Amino acid sequence: MSSPSPSPRLLTQPRRPQRAISAARWLSAAAIAISLVAPAAASAQPAPKPKPAARAKTPVGVLVTAGPGGALDRAKRAELGRAMRQALRANQRLEVRDLDRTLADRDQQIPHQRLSEARGLLELGEALLARGRPQDAVPRLSAAAEQMRQMLAHVRPSALARAHYLLGAALAMRDQPRAARRQFEALLIWQPEFTADSQAVNRAAHDLLRATADEVRKLPKGAIDVTTEPAGARVWIDGEALGPAPVSRGELSVGTHYVTVALPGHARVAREVAVYKHTRAEVALTLAPLPGSDEVAQAAATLARSLPDPTATAAETAPSRTAASQAERSAAAALGERLGIAHALIVRHLAGKDGAHLQGAVFDTQTGLALATATAPLPDPGARPDTAVTELARALYSGGLLGSERQPPADDSAKTRTAQRDTTSAPIYRRWWFWTGIAAVTAAVVTPVLLLRDDGGATCPGASTCGQVEWRF
Repeated sequence: MSSPSPSPRLLTQPRRPQRAISAARWLSAAAIAISLVAPAAASAQPAPKPKPAARAKTPVGVLVTAGPGGALDRAKRAELGRAMRQALRANQRLEVRDLDRTLADRDQQIPHQRLSEARGLLELGEALLARGRPQDAVPRLSAAAEQMRQMLAHVRPSALARAHYLLGAALAMRDQPRAARRQFEALLIWQPEFTADSQAVNRAAHDLLRATADEVRKLPKGAIDVTTEPAGARVWIDGEALGPAPVSRGELSVGTHYVTVALPGHARVAREVAVYKHTRAEVALTLAPLPGSDEVAQAAATLARSLPDPTATAAETAPSRTAASQAERSAAAALGERLGIAHALIVRHLAGKDGAHLQGAVFDTQTGLALATATAPLPDPGARPDTAVTELARALYSGGLLGSERQPPADDSAKTRTAQRDTTSAPIYRRWWFWTGIAAVTAAVVTPVLLLRDDGGATCPGASTCGQVEWRF
């Protein structure tokens, strides 16, 4: 006999209870309905508010001048400038520029790449110590310390001290106690109060550091005398500020010490100085003017001359102006371009019948106009000016000079970009394609259940119900 033509295989299965089949159909339909409605419900949820953008800081530079009747030497000028910069740093919306560093950077006097390399070697050396590899840390730390010694004018004393300390610790951990002791001694001679704080150093190295400190305290003492040209430069010996030159410092352990001097408008200078037993080391340092410092001083003087004299009578006071002169605009623009600042804060020292005062004015470097002015009385000549300078800085920037805290309203294009960012950064369950995929998978899974229907009778042999073609996955 000829075989019958192939046809889909019919499956027979025991008759299912009618309630179970109905429940399966209802559950499948509900699953599809939920998968179709969920995307719309998710899109209807309010989008999270975008985080406010960080407000850019306003760069400001401080320039100190002498006003009518005011006498201001270099040391006093430097002290007022330091106090004003310190007071302004309390304002989180200001970026206080170091004008001398900015001028030196423009003249490429700061070796940024070498400084970065030295810091990287220091960090790598400490990391190798933490991993228990002092033999690999020693050459890195030695190179870092040597590079820092060659750039003393631009290196923080704390960084150089840390390099010396970690190098000594690495030598101690490499079982070279004599070399480690020499390194610790060189450190403690100029940093006698150094405190070890690295977790990468073992106990034996710490013990050797303490023992060396006891020996360094017994060393003979000497002294250092520092003079500068021009006079009045601020002096640091071993990282300790001593005031304007000429200065002296005694009771220094014999060995190598570090002297740094700085004067506004001049390049910073640093030197290694050898101190010998019962002798005074005389150090005379000459500071070179920074390129562009004369132009900055002239521009600051031009803006200062435009300010009214607060000690004058009402009849002598010039009326307020709404526009700056060409010379003032040029001076302000020169300061903005050369120093990279938006605000030029001019501080004038004024002497009047009722005592000395400080006058401050914030100039816009684009327009040359004074945005704010204020005055503050100075204390006695022998007192520090920090309190008066802090009051002056607060008065200058307390009247909404930097704008309101509320962000300006965004335009339509900005709103569109914000909406696009919100859509891009939305969680996965709020994406349209996620729920579309869920619907497709749900439909594929439940379709066989929906297709399987009850024919309502025993139409197949054995009192069974005939189903449809079986779906296999």
